[in-house]
Amino acid sequence: MIRELTRNETETLIEQHIEPHPDPVKQGDAWYRLRKRGVPVYAIIGTMTPTFDNASDVADAFAVSHQAVDAAVAYYWRHKEAIDLRLAA
Repeated sequence: MIRELTRNETETLIEQHIEPHPDPVKQGDAWYRLRKRGVPVYAIIGTMTPTFDNASDVADAFAVSHQAVDAAVAYYWRHKEAIDLRLAA
């Protein structure tokens, strides 16, 4: 069984792996990206299955760590509406 992260653990994970986009045109919650590779969170989420059970495959596809994918998913749940709108655009 997988243990659910605490609020502090989730915040730390997001802080370690997620950053705002540096382009001033791409501002707002939907444009945040992974620190090391610059992959937008919406791109990670758009590649995930509806049950988020393919995190390892997504990590491999984007050449990022599993923790980075977990951080993207955690960030997504905090900013779901903005990212869903971006994905629908």
